[in-house]
Amino acid sequence: MAGFGKAEDRNILRSAREYRRKGRMGRKDLTGKDYFAEWERFAELLNFTFYEGENVVQKEDLSRVVRVYPSLRGTGEMGRDIFMKDKERNVYYGLELETESDYSMPERVMVYDACELEQQIWEIGRKHKEERKFGEDAAPESYREKKSRMGEGDFLHPVITFVLYLGTGHFEGRKGLLELFDVPVKTAAMLKGKIPDYDFPLLEADYINPDYFRTDLKEFFQAMQCRGNKEKLNALFHSESFLRLKEDAARAIAAHLGWKRLTIKAAKEKEGFVLCKALEELMEDARTAGRREGQASGMSKGERKGKKEERISIIRNMQREGMDRALIVKLTGCTSKEFALAAER
Repeated sequence: MAGFGKAEDRNILRSAREYRRKGRMGRKDLTGKDYFAEWERFAELLNFTFYEGENVVQKEDLSRVVRVYPSLRGTGEMGRDIFMKDKERNVYYGLELETESDYSMPERVMVYDACELEQQIWEIGRKHKEERKFGEDAAPESYREKKSRMGEGDFLHPVITFVLYLGTGHFEGRKGLLELFDVPVKTAAMLKGKIPDYDFPLLEADYINPDYFRTDLKEFFQAMQCRGNKEKLNALFHSESFLRLKEDAARAIAAHLGWKRLTIKAAKEKEGFVLCKALEELMEDARTAGRREGQASGMSKGERKGKKEERISIIRNMQREGMDRALIVKLTGCTSKEFALAAER
């Protein structure tokens, strides 16, 4: 394949730290990759997707592999979102996290998998060369083996890529290679079964049953399926399981809900974190109400009163949420008098 040439160019193993440092991951993608790459979560996704829910793959079976392939679309490189090897079964699994529908997804998946197979073949050839099996000073076993870089006893490990769609609703992109082709109906009928297809397992966050999962993937998908419903989200965030969320889970949920700012506070007497998006919503609602009140009065005095009432309303709602005084003062900049007034109301 084009792009796999000199040995120094073909050493496509890179550290995750280097890959991130080059800026190829956005904030949302980076959070998702780190979150879903955790061993136990990834094992659960594999069992859900490929093994009918059976507890086949254990977290101890997995090792993370960071691959960066030469781009086939020009200059630069291509990197997988998450790539794991199941050491117990000798299978490679790639997971692509998508927040938008990609109409070329089948081709992308096929190229990723082909690049990985090419990498495996190259590594086999390099091993043979290091063993001087195909070196200049040793006669090759056969021209065929030298050309293919594989011997009769060499085998590859299967590569499977699946896609998790984190956008809202259904994934609207193509789900198989045949869907990308534009051929006359008659020709398609004649070539049916002869044109190779390449599809991929697809998971859609809005339609996964969260109750299957034992890890905090359950809470993650519950939150995704409540997007746009403030009341349901608030109810979730005050449930027992959400009060015990790990910080990385809370931040992953926030990132994929599209929150630009996230306030996370330690839950009192609990080993976990509380998502305080409700606070941001209440603050914004209070600001809107204050602006409307000021606009309705049309007077500077009314505007000042509206702003004051807005601040008091924000503080009062924060108190109702059980937030401590120091945090409220830090976030709102309120005075002691305003804090006391809100408490009285």
